[in-house]
Amino acid sequence: MSLSPGYGETPVHDDEVSLLLPDVRELLGEPLSKAALYDLEQAVQEEVTEDLMYDWEVDKRSYIDLLRRFDGHRDPSELAAFIGTKPLGE
Repeated sequence: MSLSPGYGETPVHDDEVSLLLPDVRELLGEPLSKAALYDLEQAVQEEVTEDLMYDWEVDKRSYIDLLRRFDGHRDPSELAAFIGTKPLGE
């Protein structure tokens, strides 16, 4: 099944276009299509994405204490702040 010509060329609504930075509007041109905006978003995502993994080299006693506190209040923010990340493969 092939796509018809013009598929994905839905124009972006004016209220959404007004939220874009002027440089982005100029780069993408007029009329701005959702397909063009999506392509730009995907290109930016590829540039800024970094594969990370958790850094489990932590003080085990402190980690266990945080787990016990988490069990009482179910707020993961302390655990998230305690366990760092590092680039995948290091």
